[in-house]
Amino acid sequence: LARYPMATAFAALRPHHVATQQALTTSAIDLALTERNGPTGAIWAGLAVTHARHWLLAGRGNPYVYDAMGQLLWHFPSLAPHMAPDFPERPDDILALAVARDPANPSHRLRLAQLLADQDEPTHALETLLDALPWSRISMPPERVAAWQQLLREAMTLAEATGDRRWAADLARMVQRFDPENATAERLLTHSPDATSPVAEASMTAP
Repeated sequence: LARYPMATAFAALRPHHVATQQALTTSAIDLALTERNGPTGAIWAGLAVTHARHWLLAGRGNPYVYDAMGQLLWHFPSLAPHMAPDFPERPDDILALAVARDPANPSHRLRLAQLLADQDEPTHALETLLDALPWSRISMPPERVAAWQQLLREAMTLAEATGDRRWAADLARMVQRFDPENATAERLLTHSPDATSPVAEASMTAP
């Protein structure tokens, strides 16, 4: 609760600053999620949408705005009629905008894949993560390494769940490069196809 008053105090000094609008939006979302089943959850969610519109304007399409709003709409579907004109009315469409604006960031893809899996679309969720693999070949800041590793673990799990044995094995090999004792990877490789797909072979430099 303390974050929102601090954000409003900062807003009094720098009302149009990107960091101000980000702090107001994310702190309101945190309160909305905390009170999701309470009487004030919807109020905080509506307030977060208002702040997000200012953040979007100040940030000129900052991908983190879409990431935050996709999460909010995922948990508050009743907000859908109130998202236009700044945001789509579906949380997966909003999160897809975050991916499109920052395609090398694994966190956005993970969020979208988790939403799709939650909507019983595991194949689409897997495709979302597999589309990220070419980006793993570029240099990345250290703080993204853990997210990339999580992306590979999630993709491996989804590949197994969807029955894609070839990708499950390919991803298990990638996971073993940074987590050699991963039990799921070890199990998948015990009875895996010998060949590696060309796309996976090109992506073996993933962290």
